[in-house]
Amino acid sequence: MPAVPAARAKNDADRVAHLRRFEILDSLPEGAYDDIVALASQICGAPIALISLVDAERQWFKARVGLEAQETPRDLAFCDHALLQPDAVFTIPDAHADPRFADNPLVTGPPHIRFYAGAPILVEGGLPMGTVCVIDTQPRMLAPAQAAALQALARQTAALLALRAHTRLAQQQAAELAQTSAEAQRERQRSAELLDLVLRGGNLGLWDIHVPSSAWTANARELEMLGHAADEAGPRTTDWRTLIHPDDWPQVRAALQAHLGGAAPAFQCEHRMRHRAGHWIWVQSHAVVVDRSADGQPLRVVGTHRDVTRRKEAEAEIELAHARLQQLSTTDALTGVGNRRHFDDCLAREWARSARARQPLALLMIDIDHFKLYNDRYGHPAGDDCLRRVAELITACARRGGEIVARYGGEEFAVLLPGTSIDGARAVAQRCLQALRDAAIEHPASPTDGVVTLSIGVAVRVAGKSIEPKALTDAADAALYEAKRGGRDRLAVGTAG
Repeated sequence: MPAVPAARAKNDADRVAHLRRFEILDSLPEGAYDDIVALASQICGAPIALISLVDAERQWFKARVGLEAQETPRDLAFCDHALLQPDAVFTIPDAHADPRFADNPLVTGPPHIRFYAGAPILVEGGLPMGTVCVIDTQPRMLAPAQAAALQALARQTAALLALRAHTRLAQQQAAELAQTSAEAQRERQRSAELLDLVLRGGNLGLWDIHVPSSAWTANARELEMLGHAADEAGPRTTDWRTLIHPDDWPQVRAALQAHLGGAAPAFQCEHRMRHRAGHWIWVQSHAVVVDRSADGQPLRVVGTHRDVTRRKEAEAEIELAHARLQQLSTTDALTGVGNRRHFDDCLAREWARSARARQPLALLMIDIDHFKLYNDRYGHPAGDDCLRRVAELITACARRGGEIVARYGGEEFAVLLPGTSIDGARAVAQRCLQALRDAAIEHPASPTDGVVTLSIGVAVRVAGKSIEPKALTDAADAALYEAKRGGRDRLAVGTAG
């Protein structure tokens, strides 16, 4: 059967008209949009990433990675289906298994789509203009953090579209100002500078500072941005410097002084300003000196503010998604402690620190006694519960600040104890042994005891140029072997070697 087109929403004509008002269709590539698809491809691990804008009868790609085509017919567009659920990421895990897409030429032929995920780009009023989407030639799913990051990128794209609209409006207003200006040459020059400033700033918040007194005048849009009524526009006696976040003032002052002193052609800075309601908003500032005294001292500075709070929030969401992905890559999914990769990275780092500080580095290698028998008797789900409980007890016993607990493999755990002597490491190991005995996790099949027990190998080394980290792990492994050979449910201390 042929590809199944998406149903058209009742307000689709309004949606298309809104899209065309941005005047972005068939525009040239822009770096800000290209960065978004590059980031989407990287975060989601997908070979293809697109910013797709859905026109009346086609979908057109403002930015793309991994795809040569500039547009496709709308009837074939996966993104058209995504417009029907604007509040979620529209996901097709396997297009071959979905009757809506199985016979789609984009599935049966190049680019051979198997997986698709698209986050709708919602502009003012909730109208979806298209999607930020990722595509793969293999069936798969997105992790929750990846889906959240994709939605954050869609919001960032919507912010770029809004900025485009504001910039066009500012350009129109600047053109009207230039057309109606009837001032003298000096005033015409001032208007030209204001026009250039508005074009560079790309927003409607306009302010004018009298430098000697620090008094300032703001237009209605600027006041609205800061939570004031539009009819409050006009001269204000409040010192404008009190509106800037204290943490941002040093960089604002440095950038402003550079321009006032002639070292920079204009003042440009992103910083926070206090809203009338008490919270802080992020603004992008652009300004120029428009009047100087006879001796060259600045008298007036005129500038614009553009509210970039949403963009800053989107960037923070992306950073948070990156942090979550980083945590997933270093955490054992079953137990919640570090995984083997995390242990290896920490061992290399702490070994180098031990060498610099000439401080001991202790390692406990911990094995659950007769764990295979436990799994055979109770089954793997119970075995997983046992591993989680043991990880919790080991973490609690080792907690003192700076320790690293990791699942080394299977039923084996490792505990790195920086700056710990052999006596200190032995004490931590003894606490772990006692904690398992006190927990009394039943294990009737154990030849050692009727409860789950541990065997622990303890080793301590001071790193040096001629000693590799393997010396520490080998010593702890050898000690673990001795603990098992000695009857299990005990610890053994490795010797230097």
